Amino acid sequence: MMILSVTDLWKQFTGEVLLKKINFAIDEKDKIGLVGANGAGKTTLIKILMGLETHDESLETKQMGKIGKKGNLRIGYLSQNFDLNVENTVFDELMSTYSHLKEDYDNIQKLNKRLATDLDNFDEIMEKLAKLNTRYEQENGYAIEYKVKQILNGLSFPEYLWQQKIDNLSGGQQSRVALGKILLDEPELLILDEPTNHLDLNAIEW
Repeated sequence: MMILSVTDLWKQFTGEVLLKKINFAIDEKDKIGLVGANGAGKTTLIKILMGLETHDESLETKQMGKIGKKGNLRIGYLSQNFDLNVENTVFDELMSTYSHLKEDYDNIQKLNKRLATDLDNFDEIMEKLAKLNTRYEQENGYAIEYKVKQILNGLSFPEYLWQQKIDNLSGGQQSRVALGKILLDEPELLILDEPTNHLDLNAIEW
């Protein structure tokens, strides 16, 4: 089934034609590599597909090209510039994808720590913890934690890095965190700009 199509797409910069008569279609489960020299317009084409840049009318037909997408198509896009909260740990940054669960997750961690030190309020803490755990489980929180761990393993993140702050990671490691967040959203179409720069062979195969 086709999920995206491009017909007669053109793009000009300062009078120079960068993209000319671009036509292609993407079907479900397709794996496509976009290969070209620096400056050939690869990133520009991706940005047009994502609606971040406009395209131009054809110099031949004077008509605008068309981009067709399956209804409600979920697209994940990893650009060369990504936005992460550098104060978060690696694990917390991926968990932040599920903002409705993040607060419960944080409170569960805090209450578990209090259990070891606040013995005078042990029963009260246990009661709060039981309620939080029940709600968290009902919202599939533990399944999501497992999914986060699967993705971190798949992207070759050793466990000792999971509690490292994003700010302490290399640029390549930060890129993999950004990719992990996108994968958690389970996009139907995944678009990666320069995807292999920071992925080892195992991560690429995964």
